[in-house]
Amino acid sequence: MKLILLLATVIAASQGLSVEEQWTAFKENYGKTYTSYEHEKRRFDIFQDNLLLIQQHNSKYEKGETAYYMGITKFSDITDEEFNAMFSKIPKTKNGKLKFLQTSTTPAPLPESVDWKAAGALPPVIDQGDCFAGYAASSADALSALLFIKHNESVQLSAQELLDCGEKYGNNGCKGGEAYASFQYVEGKGLRTASAYPFTGKTDACNATATSAESPIKFIEYERIVEMDEVFQYYLATRGPVNGDVYANPLIRHYKGGIYDDAEKCPNNESYLNHGVLIVGYGTTNGTDYWSIKNSWGTEWGEEGYFKLKRSICGINMNGHVADMS
Repeated sequence: MKLILLLATVIAASQGLSVEEQWTAFKENYGKTYTSYEHEKRRFDIFQDNLLLIQQHNSKYEKGETAYYMGITKFSDITDEEFNAMFSKIPKTKNGKLKFLQTSTTPAPLPESVDWKAAGALPPVIDQGDCFAGYAASSADALSALLFIKHNESVQLSAQELLDCGEKYGNNGCKGGEAYASFQYVEGKGLRTASAYPFTGKTDACNATATSAESPIKFIEYERIVEMDEVFQYYLATRGPVNGDVYANPLIRHYKGGIYDDAEKCPNNESYLNHGVLIVGYGTTNGTDYWSIKNSWGTEWGEEGYFKLKRSICGINMNGHVADMS
């Protein structure tokens, strides 16, 4: 019922407004400016194409043919090709110790649902902008959540420090990286708070002054987990949020709510992985099992910066990482 009401809000926002009026509202809402009349005309044409796609998709949602609905987002003036170019392939973990949990050792039954967002364990959503920073945001958020879970400390740790200082460990700033390398950095160097080392959305030189501040983290351990949904559920239920990589395919940029379930356009294939996210829970709605995921595209995208993803699509269980701390 809630999703239907949300969809009604999305539709009502556009009904009665011309495309030109929706375009004006889009520019104002997202602070969009263009360099020339020709540039804006090109973006407006793309916006119209995307608006038609959104309307056609939401018609399918109303008929029950899909479990998620779309809306205008900050990506509504770019093409599929331009969206794809914002991301690059996630480097495969080379030395990560794999964790295979035998199903016989998994507590039975696991909780039917887990939601670390509702538990208050997660810091605010950031907007990575043009920086390929999903790996850094999700890694910092995973450790922030652990501080809350283990020590009842509400602290936002610094994604920017991981961007600026992780090159020695295999990351490449705003050009990309991965959770395992980020955890390696934290194991050796600690991690400052976001207030001590704030996010800028670009790669800067590692700030020696900022990194001299005390790290709230004293010791971590971490490992890689792959493929088995039950393993991801186990760690979500018993430890906390789990880092995952996902295929951020062009359609997901229009996501506004529900459970993203387009397996055809978003295959469960490791070779497509291009974006780091944080899995913060799981559940089942109308028979569809899903992961609840924290993203780093700002709070106006998706469900206040979060989304639900049908399990076993988009490569979400192909390259997971889980951390722990004392």
